[in-house]
Amino acid sequence: MKMSTLSVRGRNISYLDRGEGKPMVLAHCSSACYREWLPLIKSLPRSFRILAPDFWGYGKSDAFSNVDEFDEQVDYEAICQLLDMCEEPAHLIGHSYGGAIAIEAARTHQHKVESLTLIEPSCFQVLREDNYVHPEYGAVKDLAQKMRHDVKAGQIREGLDIYMKYFLGEEEWRNTDESARKKLEASVEKVAGEFSLVEYRGASLQDYANIKVPVTLIAGSKTQKAPMKVVQLLNSVMQGSQLFEIPEAGHMSPLTHAAQVVDIVRSSLKPYVLQAA
Repeated sequence: MKMSTLSVRGRNISYLDRGEGKPMVLAHCSSACYREWLPLIKSLPRSFRILAPDFWGYGKSDAFSNVDEFDEQVDYEAICQLLDMCEEPAHLIGHSYGGAIAIEAARTHQHKVESLTLIEPSCFQVLREDNYVHPEYGAVKDLAQKMRHDVKAGQIREGLDIYMKYFLGEEEWRNTDESARKKLEASVEKVAGEFSLVEYRGASLQDYANIKVPVTLIAGSKTQKAPMKVVQLLNSVMQGSQLFEIPEAGHMSPLTHAAQVVDIVRSSLKPYVLQAA
C-alpha cells in the first residue's frame, strides 16, 4: 500500500492514504503501526478514504530513541493534520494509546469528526477525577512508573515485560516468540513515554462529555480492570454512546478478535457503508 508523509514538529510521520470518498482516520495502539487496521481497511469499499498514520517511533515514521524526549503532541498533531486534510468530517477510530489520541482530537476538532469509535482508550486520567480516585488508578499508575524506571535504567526487557503482561496478558506474552519480542524491544522507550501519560494527561470526563458526535465504545470482556473502568466511565457521560463487549477478548481485541471488531465498526457505520458501496 502506498504511503505518504506528514511533517509534524520536525518529525516525518508516515501515513496510508487509500481510496476516495467518505474519510476515515485510524489511530493505532502502542508498539504497532497502521497495519493493526488491515482487517478493517480490507473490509471497506475503496469509496472510503482511509487515512492511517504510523505514529512517531513506529512503522515507517521517524525513529524514537529517548524516553525523556517523549512529546504526545507529535502524534496528536498528526491526527489533527489528517482530519484537517479531509474535505468533510471523518469517522475517527482509535485503540488504546491511539484511542486516547483520538478522543483528544475529537474534543478539540469536533467539527472535523463525523463519528468516534474508541477501543479501550488509555485515557486513565479519568480514573482520578476531582477529589476521588478510583481504585483501578493506583495499579495502572504504579505499573507505568515501574516501566519507566526500568527503561531509563536500561532494563529494556524488564520494562517490556511489565507492559506486555498487563495489556497482552501473561499467557499470551509467555507464548510470544523471541523474534517478536526483539522487535517490540525496539519501541519500548516510546511505549514507556506513552504509558507515563497515566499521570500527566489533564482532560476530564466532563471535557469528554462535551463531545457531541456519535460514539461507539468497545472493550474485551477479559480486559484489565483499569481500561474497562475507563470505557464504562466514558459510556456514562458521553451522550448517546454505545458500549460493546467482545466475549473472551482482552485489551488487544483488534489483533486477537479482529473479525468481531470489524463487525462492530461496520455495524456502527452501516448507513455510510451502504452509501459508499
